[in-house]
Amino acid sequence: MSQEVVEGYRVSIRYKNGDSETIYAREFEIDVDEVDNTSTLHRFSYKDTQGSEANVYLTPDEVAGITLHPTTFQA
Repeated sequence: MSQEVVEGYRVSIRYKNGDSETIYAREFEIDVDEVDNTSTLHRFSYKDTQGSEANVYLTPDEVAGITLHPTTFQA
C-alpha cells in the first residue's frame, strides 16, 4: 500500500524559559501577537499531518518564537 507524500511544516516553538517543542503540520497559520490578552492561555488550531484540525495551547507572553521549516512527510 503506497502512502501519499504531503508537503507541510516542521514547526519549532521556542519559549522564553528555554523550553521548545516541535509540531508537524500540513497548515500552520498562528499569530500569537493577534490575541487580546497575551498573558493568558489560548487555544490555536492548525491542520495536523493527516489534514485534521488539531490544537496547540499557548500563552503568547511565554513564546519567544515560532519557526516554520518546509518539509514533506507521508500521510
